[in-house]
Amino acid sequence: MVNRAATCTSYKGKKRGYALDALLSPPLPATASPVRLVATVSSESDWPEPSPIRAPLLPVPAFDAAMLPDALRPWVMDIAKRMQCPPDFPAIGAMIGLATIVGRRVTIRPKVRDDWSVVPNLWGMIIGRPSALKSPALSEALKPLHRLETLCKERHDANQREHDKATMMHEARVKAYRAAVEKAAKSGQEVADNPPDPPASAPRRRLVSMDTTIEKLGELLRDNPRGVLVYRDELAGWFASFERDGREGDRAFYLEAWNGNAPFRYDRIGRGTVDIEAACVSMVGTIQPGVLTRHVSEQLRGAANDGLAQRFQLMVYPDDDREWSYVDEWPDGEAKKRAAEAFQKLDEIELTLLGAKIDPDDDRARVLHFCDEAQAVFKDWLAGLEAKVRNADEHPIITEHLGKYRSLMPSIAGLIHLSNAAVGLTPAGDIGADAARSAVEWCAYLEAHARRVYGCALSRSANAARLLASKIRNRKLGDRFRARDVYINEWSGLATAHEAKKAIDTLEEFGWLRGHDAKTGGRGTIEYEINPRVYLTDTAEDDAP
Repeated sequence: MVNRAATCTSYKGKKRGYALDALLSPPLPATASPVRLVATVSSESDWPEPSPIRAPLLPVPAFDAAMLPDALRPWVMDIAKRMQCPPDFPAIGAMIGLATIVGRRVTIRPKVRDDWSVVPNLWGMIIGRPSALKSPALSEALKPLHRLETLCKERHDANQREHDKATMMHEARVKAYRAAVEKAAKSGQEVADNPPDPPASAPRRRLVSMDTTIEKLGELLRDNPRGVLVYRDELAGWFASFERDGREGDRAFYLEAWNGNAPFRYDRIGRGTVDIEAACVSMVGTIQPGVLTRHVSEQLRGAANDGLAQRFQLMVYPDDDREWSYVDEWPDGEAKKRAAEAFQKLDEIELTLLGAKIDPDDDRARVLHFCDEAQAVFKDWLAGLEAKVRNADEHPIITEHLGKYRSLMPSIAGLIHLSNAAVGLTPAGDIGADAARSAVEWCAYLEAHARRVYGCALSRSANAARLLASKIRNRKLGDRFRARDVYINEWSGLATAHEAKKAIDTLEEFGWLRGHDAKTGGRGTIEYEINPRVYLTDTAEDDAP
């Protein structure tokens, strides 16, 4: 069997040595470039066995419900069961919801003596084909947040009515004060009292924004220092918004707001100066695979290589559920109640009651640490992560993504600990070893999904080759053909000369084709002969799209 080149799915063709295989293991040695032959007719014995074409999607593990906080696990799995969708979908929504509730109220310090602090702020992305129930599952998982926002609105409306009364009383006092000033002025006397102060107005508490400009988001963050969740059902529109005229600075704002701890100030005519103590934006949404692949491909070409996609640490692209069963059951009331209780208590409780400590440098800040056993778990995990980040055989986009995991593990561990402690399922105190181990499992699970996502962009030539292989196996082309014979058919994925040539080059390296120099009308063209063995084996394309 021909040893296929590791560079057949490489970034920017054969110029870089980063292979799709390198996403899971170091690259194999590259084979020599195909040799052009004088046009001849080959017998079957002259051909090698064609190599199978790699499946377009890298494998991902099934979601393990044990990774979820005990307080949320039955509720999340009940959503997945009733909707018949992958549990990954509601699980991501639940974890993003926890991150939104906690926000900047606490930081995790993963090391014993170092003051490196992590705000448990998370970005999540649910990837799937249309009609995969991404949006309904995510919407269901975010219901506790929307319920809390509704309660906040009701309280704000009640307070606003009291504020309106106080404003009317203030206006009456101002009127009386002005009358006293006029009377004193006429008599040449002084007024001893100062003007009455206007009543204070508390801003409305916000948790979720579904469509906002950066200017309005800045005002929301100013009034909500804990942080705000931006929920975009279709992230494709969010990515596209950065390309609009006049919105060039939006991307930079989101990049800075991911950390959750950077102060931000902007000045606008009409809005004046908006001072944000620390911009903390959580993010969640859904997207289709092809749209995301195009975005990542642009990043690979250097069009916007600023790490925006890598900030979506909770990025999941699960396998489609092939089995379906009719489910018509009432929601698990007890599980739903327990989850809602966890969100509400975590929203209202003073976090020192759950084990957070007051920061000695800032008495407004709360800090969480690992217990001794959890500290050892974190140390071992971090050593393994840093080895991957520094692996020269990995593609840079993978190491850049994994580099963001330094804050991911402690963030997830802290959220699991706080949510369980809020409802008494684990004792208050430092983050325990069980929460730390669950966070490590989350990271391994999310890494596999990230490799699948980036692999889609890195393997576009392989995908095109698989499309052409399918046409060959179905005898849509003769035993000899030219590149023009492929793209003239306008087959999806093979409709341009570039796409056709990329697919042909890959199939040559896989032993499916041989190119021959041929002359027609005085011009040199390449004619491709098909390996007759491809019609005799079942190994050529085991997962053709």
